This record gives sequence, C-alpha cells and structure tokens, in this order.
Amino acid sequence: MTVKKYIRYRILSMSGNYVLQITEQSHRNSDFGENGRDTFYASNGVTLASVGGPQWSPSENKLYVWGWVDSFENSMVYLPEKDIEKIEFAISEYNQTFDTCLPEDLFVIE
Repeated sequence: MTVKKYIRYRILSMSGNYVLQITEQSHRNSDFGENGRDTFYASNGVTLASVGGPQWSPSENKLYVWGWVDSFENSMVYLPEKDIEKIEFAISEYNQTFDTCLPEDLFVIE
C-alpha cells in the first residue's frame, strides 16, 4: 500500500498582507517528491521544495515547504496577493498528483 502525500495549509489575511502557514505535511526531504526527490514541479511553473524551512522565493518561483529544519514548522510565509493563486494551484496539484483523498478543508482563508 502506498502512503498518500499531502500538504495542508491556511492563508491568513492580516491588514492587507497575506501569510501562508503549513499546518500539516505528510512527507519531507527525499520522501517529498517522486523517485527520492525533494522537489515537485507544478504544471504552472511553481516548484515546491522540501528543504530547510518555509519561505517563498518569487525570483525562483519556488515555495519552500517543511524540510529538514523542524524548528521552522510554525513559520509563516509572507506572500504578495498576486502570488497566492499560483501557490494554491501548485499545492493542489501536488495533493492530486499523489492521489490524496482529503476533506475539502485543505486550506482556510481567514
């Protein structure tokens, strides 16, 4: 039986600024992607990478998710509003790629 991979997250709106917080992630590092890779390449050009800790790199079009640094698990990632939709798409595609059957509450906008 294959263990399903997923990322659960929420996006918070605070005074016109947006932050993403990962609330649960099933796999990390070399178990995160396919074939022992720590990355996932979404079809919209966004890369999800499980190294270090959470951060958004707009110049690389890369969202770093939970990686080898456990102490960053509660970190919040500040996001420009223009990038939210493509990040949500990439995470959704990651969840679907690994055949994740989860409730529809994968993310919450507060």
